[in-house]
Amino acid sequence: MLGAFLGQTPGLLDRRFLLHLLLPSLGFCLSVSVVLAGSGLNVGQALRTWEGMSGSARALAGVALLLAAGLLASALSGCRTAICRLFEGYWSGFAAGAALRQGVAWHRRRCDALHRVPVSRDGALSRYPLPTRPEDFRPTRLGNVLRSAEQYPQVRYSMDAVVVWPRLYQILPDPMTAALAAARADLDAGLGLSVLCLLFGVVGAGDVLWERGPWSWFLLLWWGGCFAAYLAYRSALAGAHVYAQHVRVAFDLHRYDLIRQLGDEPPSSPEEERDYWYRLCQFWHRGIPRDHVQLPASAGTPAPAPAPDDTLRIPLPVSGYFWTLAAALGVAGALSLGLY
Repeated sequence: MLGAFLGQTPGLLDRRFLLHLLLPSLGFCLSVSVVLAGSGLNVGQALRTWEGMSGSARALAGVALLLAAGLLASALSGCRTAICRLFEGYWSGFAAGAALRQGVAWHRRRCDALHRVPVSRDGALSRYPLPTRPEDFRPTRLGNVLRSAEQYPQVRYSMDAVVVWPRLYQILPDPMTAALAAARADLDAGLGLSVLCLLFGVVGAGDVLWERGPWSWFLLLWWGGCFAAYLAYRSALAGAHVYAQHVRVAFDLHRYDLIRQLGDEPPSSPEEERDYWYRLCQFWHRGIPRDHVQLPASAGTPAPAPAPDDTLRIPLPVSGYFWTLAAALGVAGALSLGLY
């Protein structure tokens, strides 16, 4: 899972931490403060509350706001791998399993449809695993983009990307590591902002519902937060595409550098190279000697194409279920406020 070793790239630089995490966290904390003080984005009431505070109370409130933003940004930075895995579609539970199966089925059908097109549009096929490996599909676009990048060295070179990447990364040149760090930062920023927007919608709409405020404010806060979260997720996809492409390039251009660092000579043929990497990965991962006569079957060989599953008929991606749930909750909340 590519998301599992995204953390092997460098940590966010101070400037990126400031722009991508601290400032959004500060905006989130300020917005939540206005909502809670004004009972649903009543800016006038929030300003009157602020003006009614003494100077020392304002200073303490400002310090508390900065501390809360810093703690929130640090928490987002520490949880970036878990957040990425969540958006990739690594879920558990009965309801999550049903959503996972439906999302995987939708993306498999879409990938099959793209393969039937004579010319791939905008490299769309590179955003999916091979259709002959159905077990590699994820229920979200982000998961499939990162999974396809992880699958690339496995299929092409019989190389376990998760095992090789921490070692390969150490010998990458500075321009490559800088490009990887920048793409990773864009990915993390988009996902972190998506989490903050969705959390703002939950807090804001929950406050309006608790205070029995206008139903219009409830819909504005809830649907607005969901829409902003979706836009942030879409921006994270752009960073994921760039990051995945950089990962492929790193394996293509610098795998021989790793071989030389290990004191070996590069293989002379593609077949020898596939056998070399497979034996080396078995040694690193399981401790099996490289000169062992019989090894487990290679995982890089594509499996036969699966038979179509006629039981999965709902033509919706996971985002479709997200919007359906968001709309249903918004209507239910607005009706409860209107009937009160």
